[in-house]
Amino acid sequence: MLYPNRKLGLRVELLDKLPNFSSWHRLGIGGEGEVFASSCNSPNGWKDVAVKIFHQPKPTGSFEEQLFALTTPAMIVATNARWANKIYGRNALLELLNTAQEQLENMGIGSDYQLESLQRSYVDFRKINLSGFTTLVRHSFEERGLPIPEELQGSRLLTLPNDYQGGLASYINTLVGYVANRWPVLGFPCRVFPKIPFFGIIDDKVSGPLSDFIGRMFLVMDFVPNSLQKLLLKGYEDHMNRYRGVEDQATILRGIAYYVSQHCPITKLQNVKTMLKVLGSLDICFADLKPENIGLTSSGEIVLLDSGSSIIKGARQDFATVDYLPNEETLLEGRLRNFREEYAKGELTGHPWLDLKAFDTIVTDAVMGGAMATFEASKRAASEKISERQSRLTARALKAVHK
Repeated sequence: MLYPNRKLGLRVELLDKLPNFSSWHRLGIGGEGEVFASSCNSPNGWKDVAVKIFHQPKPTGSFEEQLFALTTPAMIVATNARWANKIYGRNALLELLNTAQEQLENMGIGSDYQLESLQRSYVDFRKINLSGFTTLVRHSFEERGLPIPEELQGSRLLTLPNDYQGGLASYINTLVGYVANRWPVLGFPCRVFPKIPFFGIIDDKVSGPLSDFIGRMFLVMDFVPNSLQKLLLKGYEDHMNRYRGVEDQATILRGIAYYVSQHCPITKLQNVKTMLKVLGSLDICFADLKPENIGLTSSGEIVLLDSGSSIIKGARQDFATVDYLPNEETLLEGRLRNFREEYAKGELTGHPWLDLKAFDTIVTDAVMGGAMATFEASKRAASEKISERQSRLTARALKAVHK
């Protein structure tokens, strides 16, 4: 085996059988795959979930098309398996990865696209140093003029048990949840991500709606009915209808204030900044913050969506939304950087500061009536997103060919 079993998850349970799914409804399609709303039969009864079915292109056509198809499996596993609590179809995943890797090696692509090599860009919570997170909590006390608790003084670190079981999403949620419950005065959110129970590959043992996607990888997470993007678009539409034809400036300003208060939960959005600081304290870059990746649950809680794009600080960032990258040269850690230029050249490396900058841009856009920009961005066809993903991954793989 080229890929040891431990590489498919991080101390997670391996499933022999998937629960039943029903009420299948397609929500949309993006660069990575299609997303469906469904219900999952859990020990506590039926639960609403979202299921992402990843695209799995066939290794046919031109050299570049074959390259993209064969590098896709390892990239999907590297970016997504670590977040889930349980893995299904371990042997089928290994077979798919090994077969693709052998074909890549025959094409002259070496270790750059082995799973273990890719995973160096992504976070393994077994290697996370919690000193940064503990420092963040200490600073939160200091900012509020509160004494630092004894358990955080000196060189003491907040830790989780060594026998922790679960994926990266649950790990981070457990950390912030502990702080939120232990010291509510700090205002930490109770979690950062929705629960991500399953990742795996669909085989011929499954039944129900999943059986239409045999051979493709999937990810299941708790259903999050709204995103900031949806709220902004709805608010923009309502605002335009309510104040269409109005010329009085005071009325228009009142309209903007109404729009912001009703459709952009600015106070709740501050939780996103705390979430990003938590990730940054763990040397994790969310890497593609945008309104569609800020979710709002049915209870009004804010969570971050599409965590697969997250990378470790300093790793190559293959995907970003250019509108939320700084458009000016910036001195960061002693180095003058042009982030949009780096991204265009495929040379962008992640930094937590970029997440905070993207957050500031999102909030500014919302307050200044930037829903129009959100509206325009949302019109991008799924085919464009898929094409962009293919071109960027292919370019990365071609660099490996010419090394």
